[in-house]
Amino acid sequence: MTDQPSAEVLGAAIEAARRALRDIDEDDLPASLRRIAASSARRLPKPLAMALVQRLDEYEWLREKAMAAWPDIDDARQDEAASVAFLKRDPGWELVVEAAGAIARSKALHQETEQLRRQVEELRGRLAVEADRARRARAEAAEAEALATGRARRLTEAVNAARAEERRRGAEVRSSRARLAEQVAALESQLAEADLRLDIAKRDLLRARRSSDVQARPETSAEVWTPRDPSELARLLDDVAKAALPAIEFEETELEEATPWELPSGVRPDSGEAIRWLLERDEPYTVIIDGYNVSNQPADPLTRDQVDLMAARWRRLAAAPVRMIVVYDSQVAQAQTTGSGPGGIEVRFTAEGRSADTEIVELSAAVSGPVVVVTSDRQVREEAEATVTLWSEALLDWARRP
Repeated sequence: MTDQPSAEVLGAAIEAARRALRDIDEDDLPASLRRIAASSARRLPKPLAMALVQRLDEYEWLREKAMAAWPDIDDARQDEAASVAFLKRDPGWELVVEAAGAIARSKALHQETEQLRRQVEELRGRLAVEADRARRARAEAAEAEALATGRARRLTEAVNAARAEERRRGAEVRSSRARLAEQVAALESQLAEADLRLDIAKRDLLRARRSSDVQARPETSAEVWTPRDPSELARLLDDVAKAALPAIEFEETELEEATPWELPSGVRPDSGEAIRWLLERDEPYTVIIDGYNVSNQPADPLTRDQVDLMAARWRRLAAAPVRMIVVYDSQVAQAQTTGSGPGGIEVRFTAEGRSADTEIVELSAAVSGPVVVVTSDRQVREEAEATVTLWSEALLDWARRP
């Protein structure tokens, strides 16, 4: 979806997903879901709830488990319709979620408008009180002046003092009234803006209801990732410069059968420590990376160039010669051809009608010697004939903390 729905709209789907996560072993959970699964809060904190919504949107297997953990999903309440549509993904589901979001936003804007109106009324009341105080001050000053006139000289000082007090209190009242008037003007401006936003939300809701019978077509948008931290940018530029140096060619020769590798005890396949262990191996090996699976793990997806640079850096830092292959699905990257990448890596785009998953599985069986497959797709890891299988999170963790 172009706009991620709010956690309030998908509350039932979130609770179903949390129940499903409790039944999954920690070792089978991606790193992005472990913190969510470990939360014991009765109501999932908003950042974790939004992260879980994103994972539900990305992982079909997680949506299926959430539906399995919601036995009464077919008898869901009206206010749970958005959660049902989000999990089932029937035709037109996006419109159902969008309509629920529009209703929620409309209610929130209505509440905000009412709150602003109450504040305006309160300030107007305070203005009335201050105006009454000013009137009383003027009346007291007039009375003091009348008494001073009657008493002549003996009360001259008292009259002057009263007039001075009147000026002081009048200045305070005028200053207070000016401040309150500014606050009223600001609140009235906010109220007008809120009314406008409420009208826009109502129109959006009307359009969503009118188009609820039309199947929505997903829109795609290109997102570009750029490093925001100066040190990270410097490190990336350094990697690009090093990748431009002549690469060590990996000869297509059959490798001798080697003793099966196993990750050391305590080293998880989704951690950067697994790659640091592979860098120290003195036996040549082949690495096959599921390119788009890696790039789509972060909240802000990486570009293909960034994935290729991480692969080239791995190949450059390895103690032994490494054949590095990054596989991309040609259905996602159209008009792309297979060829060499930075630092001597191989970049492959699948043929038309062929998925990257199939390419990775068959390629892992075709190459000689030890094979390392990097993907967070559990089915691919299970079907691939790999010496070692790592999750995409391992490559991302190593790139952040080499």
